[in-house]
Amino acid sequence: MSRVCGIDVGGTKIAAAIVDDATGRVSERRQVPTRPQRGPLAVLDDCVTLARMLAPDAIGIGICELVDRAGRVRSAATVDWRGVDVAGELAGVAPTRVESDVRAAALAEARFGAGRGCSSFLYVTISTGISHTFVINGVPWPGRTSLKSICFSFSSVATHSSKTASPI
Repeated sequence: MSRVCGIDVGGTKIAAAIVDDATGRVSERRQVPTRPQRGPLAVLDDCVTLARMLAPDAIGIGICELVDRAGRVRSAATVDWRGVDVAGELAGVAPTRVESDVRAAALAEARFGAGRGCSSFLYVTISTGISHTFVINGVPWPGRTSLKSICFSFSSVATHSSKTASPI
């Protein structure tokens, strides 16, 4: 078994786990609150700490932002990692691939979950926000710009919710 660490950076929590890349079986888990208001480097430090605790051979990190084909973060809805070398920071622990959270989850679903055996399907995730991606021939479709679609973000509602909030 290869020790692959999957890290999911969401609006509420950072979850990390060791996953058997052949079976999808999870053997170890860790979780901390995201607390993005601390700033992007503090959140990244938490990711590095979790990865070190799990001592993986490789890391895949899914981020709740727009991520291009080269693994660069292109949005700042939750954590502003634009211009931050996320893979480079985690490379001191193990080789790292950066992906949008929805495409990473869709790939796992295609390989190990309800999508196994389906050549194509629509993957929808509902958590702090709502997002989706198409899986075509077992691979999450990156689209023309390689950026995921965000249908709705609850963080936007929370940002604008008050007695004097204006329509979003």
